[in-house]
Amino acid sequence: DGTIMVLGVENKDFFKVDFFKKWRILSQRLGAVQGVEQIVSIFSAQRLVKAKGEKKFIPESLFKNEINSQSQLDSLVEIYKLMPFYSGSLYNFETNTSFIAINIDDETLGSIKRMVLLEEVFALADEYLEPYGLEAKYSGLPYIRTSVANSVKAEMKLFSILSLIICAVILLVFF
Repeated sequence: DGTIMVLGVENKDFFKVDFFKKWRILSQRLGAVQGVEQIVSIFSAQRLVKAKGEKKFIPESLFKNEINSQSQLDSLVEIYKLMPFYSGSLYNFETNTSFIAINIDDETLGSIKRMVLLEEVFALADEYLEPYGLEAKYSGLPYIRTSVANSVKAEMKLFSILSLIICAVILLVFF
């Protein structure tokens, strides 16, 4: 989809309580940025729980409560590992990577607000990841569009200045 931007991080200590709490806060803060419609991250993981007295299952958030201890987090991670639906998606145990998918609304994407939103996303990611020595990686059409637009803008300025200098030199040489 052309409205989704992805922020990814590689961290072998992802499931340490301190970092996991910061990742939750980062996810929540990104979801509160103006122009963001929805966030999908490991905190979106659901499990099915049998309804008491009924013949149906109810979806329940796996990481819904605040994590207070490493043992509590470890037990939830073990449950997560047993869910083949999420294998390699929200967190990849082979590469120690996780992501946050950011769905941006169409109005913001089609305006200059897109650049402001992305700058805010970059600032938030840096704020939460730099203390751990981690660097976020970005992808998705909104990110690529903005990166290309910024580089074209910078190149246009450079070429305009260079063409003015060349014209001035030609005028000085021939006149």
